[in-house]
Amino acid sequence: MSEDWQFERKIYSIDKFLKALENNRTLNDTKEKGIFAYVIAETQEELQELRNNIANYLSKSLINNRIAVAIPTEETGNLARVILKIKALEETNPTSQKLLGKAYQEQLQRWQEEASIRLTRLLNNCTYYCVGIEKIPPT
Repeated sequence: MSEDWQFERKIYSIDKFLKALENNRTLNDTKEKGIFAYVIAETQEELQELRNNIANYLSKSLINNRIAVAIPTEETGNLARVILKIKALEETNPTSQKLLGKAYQEQLQRWQEEASIRLTRLLNNCTYYCVGIEKIPPT
């Protein structure tokens, strides 16, 4: 990307993203020229509603010329629960980990791989939106 497109990447839920669009101070939290926002949701219905309304949301935002939006084609589904399971398993005390033996490591690895694959798919398969999209340089 050229210097004009040094945007900080952030991941938002739909609610937090809409609040960020309404707040002039959102850009105060970044040292970059703008924000590249990944907006995720648990269901396809939520994603579709966002896709249907994103142009309207951006047009009303005071920061619309400094934000680009990526909406994944897939919903997160139970990804948050998988990540919580990983965290809980990682916080298991060392004695319990030893007691569980190989099963502990195998389960942790399975959940980590599942989370990694799903996150990669989420962040790589998106539809992109911004005001003045014709100005975005090709990758």
